[in-house]
Amino acid sequence: MISKPVKRAYPGVKAMFPMTARVVSATDRRTLTRSYPGHRSHIRLVRAMLALLLEDCPLAGDAVLIASELAANAVVHSNSAAPGGRFTVRAVVCPGEYVRIEVDDQGGQWTPRCREQDRPHGLDLIDALAGTGNWGIHGDAEYGRTAWARLDWPASASLTAKRQTTSSRLWPEFCGLRLDSA
Repeated sequence: MISKPVKRAYPGVKAMFPMTARVVSATDRRTLTRSYPGHRSHIRLVRAMLALLLEDCPLAGDAVLIASELAANAVVHSNSAAPGGRFTVRAVVCPGEYVRIEVDDQGGQWTPRCREQDRPHGLDLIDALAGTGNWGIHGDAEYGRTAWARLDWPASASLTAKRQTTSSRLWPEFCGLRLDSA
């Protein structure tokens, strides 16, 4: 079997992380497991690494957004944010079937935030993208939690277009960006 290199959307990431991403065939299962220091600045690295893994995937935008939110929850609401704390991201891509994202935190009581009614909240976005029953949180404050989401591979091009439109519409809002229409 001949493999071909994956085109990288984040060329600087390759220099930062010794990882080679290669696609052998469209049906090969791909995985990523990486631990990060429990600091907010590492969430961008989660997005970049996952984008490398998912570059040819029609679910890439949604999966990166979901991973970003789950990682943010780990570093904002758990003991992963404590000095020396860490969180771990796992991703499984089964082309033609699904993408699954998991983030492990180090437990602790989640710190609730005030809910602003004029914008979506992270877990609301995950529910909108993955669908009820396709995401969840397991574990507890003492031993840690695993937050996960599963996205089923689109059955048709119209579903792919709908998901990409949803992600491109929600992502700027989620990041606090304001897009003015021309």
